[in-house]
Amino acid sequence: MSWFSNDLTARSRGPVAIFSPSAYAFERQRTQHVLFQGFGDGAGDGHIHELWWDGNWHLNDLTSQAGGPLISGEISGYVYENQPGGWTQHAVFQGLRSGTGPDGRVQELWWDEDDKHHHQLTDGTPRLIDQPFGYSFETGQHIVYRADNTLRYLDMEEDFGWLDSDLTPYMAGTIPRLSPTAYGFTSQRTHHILYAGSDQHVHELWKGPQGGFHHNDLTLASGTAARTEGRPVGFANDPGNQQVVAFAGTDGHLHLLTWDGAWHERDLTVTAGGVAPASGTTPTGYLYPSEATLHFDYVGVDSHIHEYWEDGSGWHPNDLTAATGVMPSRSYPSAYVMPDNTQHVVFVDDNRHVMELYWLP
Repeated sequence: MSWFSNDLTARSRGPVAIFSPSAYAFERQRTQHVLFQGFGDGAGDGHIHELWWDGNWHLNDLTSQAGGPLISGEISGYVYENQPGGWTQHAVFQGLRSGTGPDGRVQELWWDEDDKHHHQLTDGTPRLIDQPFGYSFETGQHIVYRADNTLRYLDMEEDFGWLDSDLTPYMAGTIPRLSPTAYGFTSQRTHHILYAGSDQHVHELWKGPQGGFHHNDLTLASGTAARTEGRPVGFANDPGNQQVVAFAGTDGHLHLLTWDGAWHERDLTVTAGGVAPASGTTPTGYLYPSEATLHFDYVGVDSHIHEYWEDGSGWHPNDLTAATGVMPSRSYPSAYVMPDNTQHVVFVDDNRHVMELYWLP
C-alpha cells in the first residue's frame, strides 16, 4: 500500500513534453494511455505523442500516423469503449497553422484496431478560443468548447455525425472565463458541464435524458463565499449517488463542492490541512471503487503533486512528490484508476519528463 514512481520518458525513450498531459485507462483492454505535446524548440513540437501500456510502455506519434494538423496547446483524450461497432480512442485539440498561430477549430485524431484518422470538427466560425474538452458517456461522444463569449457543444449522433449546438440560450447571461470541463453521472443519466464564470462563480450546465440544458450557479447553490481562480473539475461518485467538484479559490485554498440532493461547500485547505494549491491550478479527481475513497490531485505552491483523499473518517492530505522522491512538477496532473485496483497520477516534471506516480494495493 505505497506510492511509487515511473519515468515514462526515460522508459519509452520518447520526447520531452510541454504543457499538461491527458491520461486515461482503457478498462476493457486493461491498457493505460498518456497523451502530450512534445517540447520541440521550446514552443511545442505541434505533435500529439501517445505513451501506452499493455504490460510494457510503447510510444506513438499520433499526429504523424494520422496525418493530422499541428496542435496548439493541450489535448483532451478519452476512450469510447461502448461505441456501436467497436471501441475507439480520441484526442481533441485546437489546430495550429505554421506561421499564423492557432486555427480556431476543433480538431480530432481518433483510432481503432485498424488505423488512425483525422477529422476537423468545426470550421472556425465561431472561433475556438482555447482547448476543447471531450468525453464519452452512455452511447455517445461529447465535446464542449469556449467560443467568443459562450460555450458550444458537439454531440456525436450515430445516424447524423457530429452536431454543433450553441449553449448561449441555456447560460442565463453568464460568460465563461476559462475553458470548460465535463462529466457524466451514470445513475442519474445526466451530463454536467462546468465552467468558471467572469463573476468568478462556479457554473454548470446540466441535462438529463429528456434533453435540453439547465443552468445552475453552484457558488450560489452551495452558499459559499469562495470564488474560483482556476478551472473547476468534477466527477460522479455513482455508488454514493453524489457529485464532487473541486477548484482553486482566489483565497489560495482548494475548495470542494458536493451534491447529495443539494449542493454543499467544504474548504479542504482549512478542514484537512495540507499545502495550498498553486495559483489557478486545475485539479484532477477520481473515485477508487475498491475502497470507496474519493481523490483529488493538484499542484501545490511548492510545485509538489498533492492529493486529498476521503474515506469514512474524512479528508486527508498527502504529498505524493515527497512520498516518491520525484522532481517538482511543471504541469497539472491527470489521474485514473486501472481494473487491477492501481491508482495512477501523471504529470510533467521539472526536467520535462512525463512522470507516472502509481499506488499498489
